[in-house]
Amino acid sequence: MMKQFERAVIDAYKYSPNIICILLTIFIFLTDILTGEYIHFPIFFVIPAGLAAWQLNKILAYSITVALPFLRVLYFYIYNDGKLDIFSVVNALIIMAALSAYVYLITRITEEMGKRA
Repeated sequence: MMKQFERAVIDAYKYSPNIICILLTIFIFLTDILTGEYIHFPIFFVIPAGLAAWQLNKILAYSITVALPFLRVLYFYIYNDGKLDIFSVVNALIIMAALSAYVYLITRITEEMGKRA
């Protein structure tokens, strides 16, 4: 059963990688929101951003890089009745910078691999 699911996900990614990246982004965002304000999983933000970068879809990759941390701050801003924690904003900016570097490196590696092939 698990092998069939795994095969279906891989086939779907090969057929439409952008849709899979967007669905993963939504899933990771919802999981991050469900875990609450104090438990963060930004390490999982690299999955959809990295997959988009690997496909050389820089617009989608950088959009995910900005969207996930920004949406998290926005959600908890609304959830906390308009109270903004400056540390959350700084943390989101740090995550955006780290993800941007990650996306840049993956796109560079993918481009170099394409030149050699």
